[in-house]
Amino acid sequence: MIPLRDNVPTRSFPVVTVGIIAVNAILWFWELSGRGVDYHVVKDGYYPCSLHGPCEAIQIGGTVVTHHLSWWEGTFTSMFMHGSWEHIIGNMLFLWIFGNNVEDALGRVRFLFWYLAAGVAATALQTFVTLTFGSVRDASIPNIGASGAIAGVLGAYFRPGAERDLLRPHLLPRDPSRLVPRNLDSPAVVAGGLRPHPSGSDRRRRSLRAHRRLRLRGADGLPRRQATAAPTDLLMREFEEHVRRALDALLPDEPYLPAKVTIYRLPLGYR
Repeated sequence: MIPLRDNVPTRSFPVVTVGIIAVNAILWFWELSGRGVDYHVVKDGYYPCSLHGPCEAIQIGGTVVTHHLSWWEGTFTSMFMHGSWEHIIGNMLFLWIFGNNVEDALGRVRFLFWYLAAGVAATALQTFVTLTFGSVRDASIPNIGASGAIAGVLGAYFRPGAERDLLRPHLLPRDPSRLVPRNLDSPAVVAGGLRPHPSGSDRRRRSLRAHRRLRLRGADGLPRRQATAAPTDLLMREFEEHVRRALDALLPDEPYLPAKVTIYRLPLGYR
């Protein structure tokens, strides 16, 4: 299945996501120019054998390439290189659809760090598998592509433990009255296969349980028994009633976007 879009709005323009796509596009056209894609892949890709040799020479046309980048240089250059139009278009499509929402949730700096860290982790895993179970020839094959970094983005998008459907991330509405239905394009996909939408009563019950956990802590983060009980309890009761009214306004069979309750320290503008 190839996703085409999602219908989850973002709160800000995805600067880092667009920047990463632009860097990948620039490097792709740079690969196409000059000596061609094959030469740059062999010359500037990542080689597992560069971490633990030996490396075999690779012949491109009439040129034998025996020297390539060091392992730490190749780790980052390979993360932005691709081997074909299908390779880069597919990767950039997934990055655009899912990356903008992850960037919106994490913030620009943390998203950039997450993207690079995921790419490095994927390269490290590939290196371990190749050096452990492969031959010298296997370790002398250049590795390129942003797939590992984008897999990390997908992992952040479909975070374990969150109830959501395909193409819907865990965004954070700041007002529970904005828990509006989000009509999705596809059913949920989990490890066991397709999963139907939960019923409306189940969704309300789970959400109310989550929001009731707010009563375990005060506005200052201290346990409830150590906080000033009377005024804060009143706010929490009012907030819970507001959430109940918002959930009751939903149609029984329509999915909604779940809220992350940890953002509600002093709800509804109370101070």
